[in-house]
Formats: sequence, structure tokens, C-alpha cells
Amino acid sequence: MKKHFSLLLFTVCGFLSLAQAPTIEASEEAFDVFLIAGQSNTLYGCCKDPAIQKTDELIMQLGRYKEDSLQVIIAKEPLAHHGSLDTYQLDRIGFAMTFAKLYKENHLEQGRKVLLIPAGHGGAGFIDGHWNPGDDNYEDAIMRLNFIFEKYPNSKLKAILWQQGEKDVLKKSNHYKADLDNMIVQMRKDIVFADISTPFFMGGMVPYWVAQKKRRGVQQKDIRQTSKRHPNVWYVSPHDPFTITKRDNDSDMVHYDAKGQVELGKRYFTQYQLYLETDLSE
Repeated sequence: MKKHFSLLLFTVCGFLSLAQAPTIEASEEAFDVFLIAGQSNTLYGCCKDPAIQKTDELIMQLGRYKEDSLQVIIAKEPLAHHGSLDTYQLDRIGFAMTFAKLYKENHLEQGRKVLLIPAGHGGAGFIDGHWNPGDDNYEDAIMRLNFIFEKYPNSKLKAILWQQGEKDVLKKSNHYKADLDNMIVQMRKDIVFADISTPFFMGGMVPYWVAQKKRRGVQQKDIRQTSKRHPNVWYVSPHDPFTITKRDNDSDMVHYDAKGQVELGKRYFTQYQLYLETDLSE
């Protein structure tokens, strides 16, 4: 069992700017918590459809900016990932809200709410010093999760949802697999109440973009096979039950569009269902 520790909040440079650490008073409110982490395909699907991307009073997020910093607020696209206040992203969405709505409809118990912890950052990888243990994005994600579990001790970490890989392909990392493996192991150690049983879901990169270069396919395979290297890791395939495409695949090749993000969210949930079925059968 992990020792309880007094959480030390800190200021993170860049997009995140936190005031002096507040005094934490425990609340009885209870959340089912999901970390949404990685790079731009956590948040950059164009273009938002207001008729579909509606808010839900039982789906919350941990705020990041201005007066919302470290406040539990209603989850609204774009979620409070790094840089999501930039005007060029206001019409963008990720997969998390689709996933959260399906989770709420199928698994949320009465008296609880869903809480998303947005921690994605466009163009962020291991090779450029953002997602290794000790790096800014990594420490930001850990801090935010541990803050929630200290303030809301009745909350539970349900899963980590990870969507990343493009930066390390572009920078030609020769140690992406090792960096990814190290992060998964360390993250399960650094998050309060997480352990080796904490489910970790990871999605594949855009199929059309991957197909353009052999190196991308090699890294996609490394991502897909992570479940063979670690327990309780689940791969979210962009090919099954059909390949996710766009009307114009050559437009913004590296990113899923909004329609693709909705489909990706459904597939994250499908894998979560499979995880639950497997967990119950053991």
C-alpha cells in the first residue's frame, strides 16, 4: 500500500500557471476519474459540432486556466488541455467526451460523477523532454491526479487514456518503446492509489499518416504491442472494426478529425468494456 503523503503543489512554466498552493480541505464528493494524456490527438479534431458535443451535468473536468485552475468544473469542449485556450483550437475536440458519456450511461453509480483530467499537449513527446518522468507534462499530470485524490478521497482512478507517438516518430527516436515503457511503470508508482492493476489504454496513430513511411508503421507496432510488455494495458485500434479515415486524408494528415475523434472515443470505451469483462472473469 502506498504511503499517504502531503501533496506539494508547484508552478509549472509554459501553458500552466498556478498560484500559491491552496490549503486542501477534503470533500465528500466522489468522482470516477480518468486521465486524458498524450499529444495533439487528445484534443485537435476538427471541427466541433455543437449538436453532438453537448455538456453533461455529471461529466466534469479539472480546470487549468485563470480562475478555473485546479477547480472541478463542467466538462466542455475544448477540454482544459495544455494550450486549449488558444483561439485556433476553439472548434476542436478530442475523444474523451464521447468516452465519458458512454461510461456515464453504462457504469456510473448513483451519487458519483465522472471527472476528466485533461493533460494533452500538442507536439509533446519523450524525445523533446515533455513526457518522461520528471518532465513538465508528466509532473503536471501526476500533480493534478494526486491533488484530486487528496481533496476528494472518495474518488477512484478508473483508467489512464493515452494518445501519443507522432512527435517521437518525427524526431526519429530510437528509444521510443523504452521511454513509453518507463513512463507506464513510473506513472503507476507516482499516482496515489494506482498500481500495476490500474488499466492503461492507448490509441493508435492516424492510419493514413502512418502508411506514408515505414518508420511510422514500426512505431505503431510498438504501441500496439505494449499490451504484451505490460499487464493491464489495452490497445485502441484505428483499424477495427473499420479503418478511421477522413473525407480528405491528405488534409492535416497527422490528426484525426472530429468525426474520427468521436469514433476513437467509442473504441476506447469498447476496450474499457473488454477490460471490465476480463477483470470480472478473473
